[in-house]
Amino acid sequence: MNTPLERSSRAAAPSPAHTWRELALVQLGELCVAIPIDQVRQALPRPATWQPLPRRDHALLGVMNLAGHSLPVVDLARWVDIPPAPASQAGAERILVLQCGDRQVGLLVQGVQGVRRVPTAAVQRLRHTPAPEEVFDALVQIEGLPQGAQLLEVSRLMDLAQVWHQAEAPAQGHASAADPNSGDAAPAARPQRYAVLRLGQRLLGFPAVTLGELRPRPVLQPFGHSPHTGIAQWRGRHLPVLDLGTAWPPEGPRDSPPWLLVLCHGELAVGVLLHELRDMVSLRPADRHAAPQALAELGYVQGLAQDANGDPIFLIDVAALIAVHPESQISRLPVQASERAPAGASGQHASSRTNEQPYLVFEAGALLCTPVSGVQEILALRPEQVPAPGQTPAPFAWRGQWLDLIDLPGRLRPRHRAARAPSHVLVVQQAQRCQGFLIEEVRSIVPTGRAPLSQLNLGQDQPVEFLTLGAPPEQRSARRIDLRQEAV
Repeated sequence: MNTPLERSSRAAAPSPAHTWRELALVQLGELCVAIPIDQVRQALPRPATWQPLPRRDHALLGVMNLAGHSLPVVDLARWVDIPPAPASQAGAERILVLQCGDRQVGLLVQGVQGVRRVPTAAVQRLRHTPAPEEVFDALVQIEGLPQGAQLLEVSRLMDLAQVWHQAEAPAQGHASAADPNSGDAAPAARPQRYAVLRLGQRLLGFPAVTLGELRPRPVLQPFGHSPHTGIAQWRGRHLPVLDLGTAWPPEGPRDSPPWLLVLCHGELAVGVLLHELRDMVSLRPADRHAAPQALAELGYVQGLAQDANGDPIFLIDVAALIAVHPESQISRLPVQASERAPAGASGQHASSRTNEQPYLVFEAGALLCTPVSGVQEILALRPEQVPAPGQTPAPFAWRGQWLDLIDLPGRLRPRHRAARAPSHVLVVQQAQRCQGFLIEEVRSIVPTGRAPLSQLNLGQDQPVEFLTLGAPPEQRSARRIDLRQEAV
């Protein structure tokens, strides 16, 4: 199955200021449709054939077999006036298994776009009088989607279609596998819900309560030397994206995973790049086994389980994953945006303040910023002054003196990033002399007090700082580097 969606549970606890809704986004013809994630059980490939079920209602496609029972499948585009999807999307069609109470029905969709977590205030009801014959009453405003998404009323869909599979009620006094949070079981014995995702040929299981969002992979700002690491912007904070294959190389070729999974624990969050979401499973304590010693030494593989095919699922402890990656501290919300100050914070931490002086923002192997006060001049290079790749830059004549040039992009560029020819020289006043720095491009100057400056303590001698530029969804992070004090 090649889909980024299965049923999810709620993510990190909502802020006291507002509540959140987790929504699955799917393509229905040309419409983007949002469905409450707790009403989505599975996403399955469209079967080649249907079991017939003659009815006058032409919205019913047919019946498919699902785990031994018959599931009716509805094509809403036959019922509601929805512009059809392009023929090129036919291969992406899926059957969503929707559940409301003990009723299940299948819905044909033309694609699955991911899982988004939105504030409740983003759901805007457009129809204010009862309309039991309609399945869309509200629009959801979603970042990055100018047209928003239509919110599907699942229970009303079932009522109108008058077809569904009725699940059997669990025996009294016993917890249902579909209800892992039933109060009939002791907490230690309750099944725990996991999202199972694929990275290469490996299956990873993450506790469902840690899921923040599953979304298409964004452009990452460089941070580290792996093409699978970087910094993304997520809900007004810096999100470090970790490469789980650095210490634990995946099987098979290392391509670029198309999905970003955001994991939350307390006030912190991290992202991991993955290929697809395979399943949502409930695991009892007896289903979970100890991890091999070599994996346990990673610090965040808490055990093993098996999927329905007998393939191993490596269960990830998200709290431990965050603990062994100190860069996760940069995900802490800026102090002025937090609803509460972190209590009892000590050791490695991240703090945030507004920039206290103007900064020059530029590209040099990464997006960087440096205090304007130290920059004496910005000089454009003539073609004959541009050093060849790998060549030591020749001294540079400036105001009657010779400047040594430091190839800043050559020193800071991650190994996976293609080289770009430098275009300018920054002349910077240091303690005893002026120093020249080659850069790729000048971006902007940020005036005093215009951008958050976040400090991340990685347990090193010098903390790492980032200037947050712009507003979502175009927000970017520029690493602060004081060229007045460093020879880099």
